[in-house]
Amino acid sequence: MQEIVHIGRDGWLFLVGGSNNVLDQYRKDAFPPQHFHAWRRLLEDRVRRARGVGARYFHVVVPEKLSILADRADVKIDPDLAPSLALRRWLRNSLAWGSVVDMIAPFRSDPDRENLYLKTDSHWSLPACHRAYLTLCARMGVWPRVRLVPADPTFASLSGDLGTKLPVHRSEVLPAWTYPRTAELLHVNAYLQRILTERGATGGGVGTRAVFRNDAPGIDPRRIVLCGDSFAHHAFLPHVGALTAMFAETFREVHFFWATTVDWSYAAELRPDFILTEIAERFMATLPPANFEHESFARQMEAHAFGGRDS
Repeated sequence: MQEIVHIGRDGWLFLVGGSNNVLDQYRKDAFPPQHFHAWRRLLEDRVRRARGVGARYFHVVVPEKLSILADRADVKIDPDLAPSLALRRWLRNSLAWGSVVDMIAPFRSDPDRENLYLKTDSHWSLPACHRAYLTLCARMGVWPRVRLVPADPTFASLSGDLGTKLPVHRSEVLPAWTYPRTAELLHVNAYLQRILTERGATGGGVGTRAVFRNDAPGIDPRRIVLCGDSFAHHAFLPHVGALTAMFAETFREVHFFWATTVDWSYAAELRPDFILTEIAERFMATLPPANFEHESFARQMEAHAFGGRDS
């Protein structure tokens, strides 16, 4: 039976198995050429469709912890076979080349790269999210407004999603960060409202939608549609970075979809200035659909999650 969580050096935990077979994604033959060709066509189509609704399109892949800290994993892989690097090679001379924002290079060159991920979790840290946010702002031509400051208390104890998968749970102590927040949650879809009511303010999941409004002085007056996964979570999370929460402190309006693709009908009606898609590197194994109707999908997810129980 393949292990799901690998215990590396100095207490570092790595996701290596699971439904995405993460470790296997670093083989030379992990994906056929058609897989990345399909990714190229999808991203090129997104660039064209974004232009059609008056928006600039950008796409970012969040590097797997193995892609950045393979030396701490103590496993036999070549991190240069990371799926996001393979995608970049396929995008040369592509219409989508300028729209895909690389995070491998800035993360690997970071002098504090060990602070970019949590030891006991599969997600990045708040400083890593901030590094990605700054990189994205630079590529998008947007003035970054988010500045991290130490939180009070300045350290916190956390047992991450990998630490809780071990027979004996593991936890870690890490610096705590925050930043000033002025954005207001303007709207959530019915599915997210039910999650917030029954599971708390940091609840979320595939199919949820949240809209933020920020009228703070000096805010960028433009609107962005952001489609992503847990790395782009709508809520401020003090230890695990969330891109949506940071962009909500940057733009007048942020429309967040927890999804791997874009609802182009929604985008055509909204006509945002930017469309940003984010995906965790391990999820690249599944090609997202070209389009979908989000609220119909959200109703399906709500029915699956809550069954026939009354609200």
